[in-house]
Amino acid sequence: MSDSDDRRAELERRLPILKAHAAALTEQLERQTDQLAEAQESAKQAHGEATSPDGLVSVVVDGTGAITQLQLAPTVFARSTTERLAGSIVETIARAKAQSQAQVSDAFAEVTQPPVVDLPEVFDGAPSLQQLFETANRPLAPMDGPDRSTAGNPPPQRRDSRDEPDDDDGFMMRRGSW
Repeated sequence: MSDSDDRRAELERRLPILKAHAAALTEQLERQTDQLAEAQESAKQAHGEATSPDGLVSVVVDGTGAITQLQLAPTVFARSTTERLAGSIVETIARAKAQSQAQVSDAFAEVTQPPVVDLPEVFDGAPSLQQLFETANRPLAPMDGPDRSTAGNPPPQRRDSRDEPDDDDGFMMRRGSW
């Protein structure tokens, strides 16, 4: 028997295995396509809701984390300082976003499961889908800390308008002219 005959016999022996793997991959792809459509619909419905511990701030965000509703209690300024209120708003938004992100992650959890049959099992030298899914499923590091767009910038300073020079000359309302 020649090398080409041996090669042909080997390929014919492997053909049923390759067909079975191809059928499994096709079935898996069809199943994941259906799951993806369902996950996308679920993600569209995702939202997060949170209320501050003091009950002064309530936030609703959509599946992307965009704020769709922000409510402040009528007594918010009587019961809180602007600094505490700002911190409470940011904290409450973060909690609502985390809830929304968890819903979106749950919706896509089945779709992001590794494949039953991996490509290197079917095609020598093919990239591993298993490794791709493992990489994609690693959690991202949370973005704690200051907002990156304002990090390093000092907070705005309130200016006292009485200390500013008056730019009109002789206006009767200028300080000290009465």
